[in-house]
Amino acid sequence: ANVAGLAEAIYGSGKGYSIVQYITISTGVGGGLIIDNKLISGAQGAAGEIGNMIILSNGTKHSNLNTGALEGLCSGTAIDRLAKERKITNEGAKKVFELAAGRNKDAKQLIDEMIDYLAIGIANITHTVNPDVFVLGGGVTESLKKYSLIDVLVEKVKGYVYASLRDSVNIKAAKLGTKAGLVGAAILPKFR
Repeated sequence: ANVAGLAEAIYGSGKGYSIVQYITISTGVGGGLIIDNKLISGAQGAAGEIGNMIILSNGTKHSNLNTGALEGLCSGTAIDRLAKERKITNEGAKKVFELAAGRNKDAKQLIDEMIDYLAIGIANITHTVNPDVFVLGGGVTESLKKYSLIDVLVEKVKGYVYASLRDSVNIKAAKLGTKAGLVGAAILPKFR
């Protein structure tokens, strides 16, 4: 996530912004924080790693993460698990998005919940880091794009941030796709 975020900040959807928070939403949820084209690692190398952020204190336990962690609520793996538990489908997160778009009430509710949890996470980051732009990558983001749900996410985030920050909520889908990690790894020495 860190090197993909760096690539997006330098060449992708974050280009031209001073503070870029990259979020990958795929089998897991990860992040990378890039300030003035420099990857920020933090004291122990965990800066920008948002997947373990507690969103729902009484939520479910997912993997080795905190109970109610963002990854356990928003990742493709979590959507798949919840869809199976709720008997929506056994065919994965992409199918859940497809069913939600086809007006399956239970699938739509699950995706609405996922977007709400993600909005809470982004609002928390907005209040602590206040980035110029959030760049979202990963397979779940591809589904958000495909079904025009990024604007829905933006509106939800606006409902969770200070009124003075609402007009500056800026969320974009990543541009570099699966090549972002390779590009970021190649340029890392130059932008550290």
